[in-house]
Amino acid sequence: MAVQEELRPPLVGEWDAPAAQRGAWSPLRDGGEVVGRVVRTRDGVKPVFVSVGHRMSLENATARVFARTPRCRLPETTRTADRLCRDALAPGRTRARAGREPGPDASPGRTRARAGREPGPDASPGRTRARAGRGGGGGS
Repeated sequence: MAVQEELRPPLVGEWDAPAAQRGAWSPLRDGGEVVGRVVRTRDGVKPVFVSVGHRMSLENATARVFARTPRCRLPETTRTADRLCRDALAPGRTRARAGREPGPDASPGRTRARAGREPGPDASPGRTRARAGRGGGGGS
């Protein structure tokens, strides 16, 4: 599935603007062939252009775009990819974590333990421990 912003005319095809409400779309045609859709993902905003992907129909691609745009004009996957690319290309930033260099004892992988600190005996991946003085603990 490909999504193109309406910053410039589409690379190919002719289209009519879809209605102004979310969910409206119009076909994108190249000659007599439908090659994509122009979809409105939010009320009153510029439409985005959707085309098919590998082993994906135009109907499926359009449905996926609508499913991934609950709050924003562009699908969250497109927004995330754009942000990651911009972060990677920005001067003075690293790919791992923008603006930070990994420490000398940083380990590869998905661990979040700080250097010099061992996780507690009840710690497991993905679980966070409550901070003292916070949370719903009872007591007086």
